[in-house]
Formats: sequence, structure tokens, C-alpha cells
Amino acid sequence: MDVDCDGANNTAGNCSNDPSGQGETTFRHIVKSYGIPDLNASIHSYVVFGNEGSIPSFNPRAYGMRPLSVMAVICNEQLFYGVWGDTNGGVDTGEASISLATACFPDGNITADNGHRAHDVLYLGFTGRSAVPRRDGARWTASKFEEFEASLARIGDRLVRRVPRRGGWF
Repeated sequence: MDVDCDGANNTAGNCSNDPSGQGETTFRHIVKSYGIPDLNASIHSYVVFGNEGSIPSFNPRAYGMRPLSVMAVICNEQLFYGVWGDTNGGVDTGEASISLATACFPDGNITADNGHRAHDVLYLGFTGRSAVPRRDGARWTASKFEEFEASLARIGDRLVRRVPRRGGWF
């Protein structure tokens, strides 16, 4: 799990050593209408999903995902919810905001330049309009990760129930 600190307040705390930090996320123009200037990696659980300008590229929209749709993240035998909040300019996809990465691996010494190296994280992206919380479907103005992530549970739980239950994941 690579760590992302892009967006609002992108040099605070454990984001101070971000070698590739961007001052904005891909969907800032949408969240701005929700009352915040941009996603804040230290508060908002978001996933960097999809990449642009590389070969091969991956565009989640081609599969029916919409910006800011809820995603389920299974890590360290836990389930968290986030939103598709950013895209990557390189070949990688599947980074997580520093708040989400830290929740997944609280003992992992997570910083902007130190993520989780094992390949044991599952990202589930959901498609369609019902996967997008919109302005009133999440606590966009939350001041803590726990507050924002919990606000996605109503939509996330409904979406996860639609996933086939093979293999005991849920």
C-alpha cells in the first residue's frame, strides 16, 4: 500500500516527507462544492485508483465507477471505507491516503515516504450512481479520519452486501 498525501494540508504531520506530493487531488472541483477546498489525506479516507498518461493506463470510469464513489479496503484483516479521490500520473494504482494507510497498519510507521510493502491489500471499487455519497451522503467537513470513514458506512455496508460471499472475506 503506497501512501498518498495529495490535497489540502499536504505537508502536515507524517506527510512532511512526501517526495511526490501534489497540492490538489483529481476531484477537488467536486468536493469544493461540498464545502471543503479539497480532500485532506490526514482526514479523508481516499484511494488513488486509476492512472493517467502512462501505458498501460487504467481508467475506472471505463468500468462504471464515478468520481468519489465509495470503495471498500480490506487490509490487516479489517474492512474500511474510503472514496475514489485521486488518480495517479504513473503506472501504479491503489495508493491510499495517509489516514487510511495508518488505520490499516497502525504499527507500520506509516509516512508519506513509507507505506506497507506486502501485497495483501484488497481494493473494491463500486459502480453506479448509488455508490457516490454526494454532498449530504458523507461528513466531508469531518475533522478526524474516524468521523469521515464512519460516515461512509451506510453506503459501504449496502454495497458490500452485494458482493458474492465466496472465500469468507465478508
